[in-house]
Amino acid sequence: MKLNNPCFARAIWDGCFGGRSREEKIKHWLEIEYPKIEEEAKENGAEIHWGDETGVALSTFYARSYAPKGKTPAVRLPARQGHISFISSITNRGDMRFMMYRGALNTRLFMTFAERLIKDTEKKIYLIVDNLQVHKAKKTRLWEQKHSDRIKLFFPASVRSTT
Repeated sequence: MKLNNPCFARAIWDGCFGGRSREEKIKHWLEIEYPKIEEEAKENGAEIHWGDETGVALSTFYARSYAPKGKTPAVRLPARQGHISFISSITNRGDMRFMMYRGALNTRLFMTFAERLIKDTEKKIYLIVDNLQVHKAKKTRLWEQKHSDRIKLFFPASVRSTT
């Protein structure tokens, strides 16, 4: 079965789910859209990957301080701070791939990660990622089209919490 849903073509879920609650969007995606992805992956011998990115700040500093009553204690923190980011994917079987990088994720880094994913497998990759602009950028979509025989991106329903 081919996914002909216009939501996937542009990854603009609000247009397809207008007026639905967060829970309804999640339920629809899990019960309707995801099974279509699973079925297509099975038919094409593809492997489903769930991708995401995160960062870790290395700036934790523990110290005790003291100040006389009525005075605010002042603690000097070291000027050196570190930060590392990584992007990863995990399959439904639990196989994990990741790439560490410095700074913010951009299209070049995302495409480098995707290149590494498709390089190390014979199977086509069905990569489910969030609605981060980098994932939907014009350069990313053009790259995906160029490598459409090896990888396909999917975007779940946008379900940002309003609280």
